[in-house]
Amino acid sequence: MESTPPTPPAPGGEGSSAGAHAQQSGDAAGARTAPITQTTACTHGAAEAASGRVLVSACLLGSRVRYDGRAKTVADAIVDRWRAEGRIVAHCPEVAGGLPVPRPPAEIEPGADARAVLEGRAGIRTPAGEDVTRHFLAGARAALATATEHGVRAALLKESSPSCGLHRVYDGTFTGATTTGPGVTALLLQDHGIAVFAETALEAADAHLRTPPGDPA
Repeated sequence: MESTPPTPPAPGGEGSSAGAHAQQSGDAAGARTAPITQTTACTHGAAEAASGRVLVSACLLGSRVRYDGRAKTVADAIVDRWRAEGRIVAHCPEVAGGLPVPRPPAEIEPGADARAVLEGRAGIRTPAGEDVTRHFLAGARAALATATEHGVRAALLKESSPSCGLHRVYDGTFTGATTTGPGVTALLLQDHGIAVFAETALEAADAHLRTPPGDPA
């Protein structure tokens, strides 16, 4: 997923080790770039997969689709179980939206947010000022279509990305600073009733998937 240039992020930003189970590799050695969307084969637990799949940022699964051609792999038993149950739908909004790998980093314009981007009142630009908004909007819509097609109930997305950030995104200054709020893909999924979780909230995402739809618990 998208990120800023290699400026050290603020504490708790992208690449942090917050969350007991989110062991991330910035390189994902041995990983390959996956298709734009890829579902996992179910080795057991067909009933579990039928009860709800999870859309996962492809970079979190080892695919080298980030702006710098790297991955941000999350190694965790929960992810391994989801994979065995056939729950995972891997997806990269930026690649689905037509952006290449590698590519320049991009951030939502300073002072704007994802809602403004979705409503056409703001854009997403590279450090050189190139407007790449249309790619991010196309990627967000592709993510929603993929989620709908595969019966996705939850999404596990890469924090801080202008597409996939949930609690924060980079602030448009390309300095590594962040601002609160989601990215465009995360917001669009939430608008359509899909629960979104950051990669540091695996336990919460798993609990959501295991709660029957409509159960307030």
